[in-house]
Amino acid sequence: MQEIENLINQKLKTMTQVSKTGEIRQNWQKEAEINRAKLKLLSNQVSLTNEEKQQLTYKGMRIPTVNELLRMYYKKELGVTELNLKTYKEWRELGYRPMPERKPLLLWGLKTKKEIEQDLDDDGYPIPGSGKRVIEYCPVLYLYDKSQVYNIEDCR
Repeated sequence: MQEIENLINQKLKTMTQVSKTGEIRQNWQKEAEINRAKLKLLSNQVSLTNEEKQQLTYKGMRIPTVNELLRMYYKKELGVTELNLKTYKEWRELGYRPMPERKPLLLWGLKTKKEIEQDLDDDGYPIPGSGKRVIEYCPVLYLYDKSQVYNIEDCR
């Protein structure tokens, strides 16, 4: 996981640019975009090669999805045999809170559609009135495992 953090930080350093006003800003300002990049890198690392897919097909086995491979990776990283994943909101409703310094596990959500501005200016911001277009994308899911949360009642 540390390798992925280093790759992201390197990319962010190279993506810093000077805007028209002379202020330094990063193209990837939002944490969500950084997490999307982390998930893409991690997905590429755990994905099967074409040769591995052919071997599974030849043996009559089903090819696992990227999310299934990510779940296997997270099990190994957390040292658990079974993942019990829920969103922050779901854990809060059950009376749990994420432990300090624990980061959510990232998985891909179901493909969805979103309407966005058609054109962007030189700084990458949408130009109002330029029309709209529909894009398809997979949202990033932020999930916590049971091993990453604690019961709020135990602290009282």
